[in-house]
Amino acid sequence: MNSKPLLFDKLKTLLEKWGSYYNIVNKILAQSITTGIFQNDFSCRLLDAYAKLNKLVEARKVFELMPSPDVSSWTSLQNLYLKCKQPMKTLVVFSELLLSDFVKPDSHSVGASLSA
Repeated sequence: MNSKPLLFDKLKTLLEKWGSYYNIVNKILAQSITTGIFQNDFSCRLLDAYAKLNKLVEARKVFELMPSPDVSSWTSLQNLYLKCKQPMKTLVVFSELLLSDFVKPDSHSVGASLSA
């Protein structure tokens, strides 16, 4: 059985019910928080979803809700600001990363800051 039509049907149903991709992402965020599944891996995917929608405020909120953002999360946020042509915010995020006690920058986070 081909799962693509089934997946398409489910996405179509969600879009009809919630109206847009943005609404779906918001609903998933709310559900993940209320059910307690809001962990780094899952929240990174939500961060990426908001990034694809160019929703900076929402992406930053997701980042701030992360229990312990890893370097990949920090870099995702930096890349979002770069994509939206906000180099100063990219550098602010990098400086916040440098000040954090638990995460150290990697080549990707340094590269994102140099691109700013």
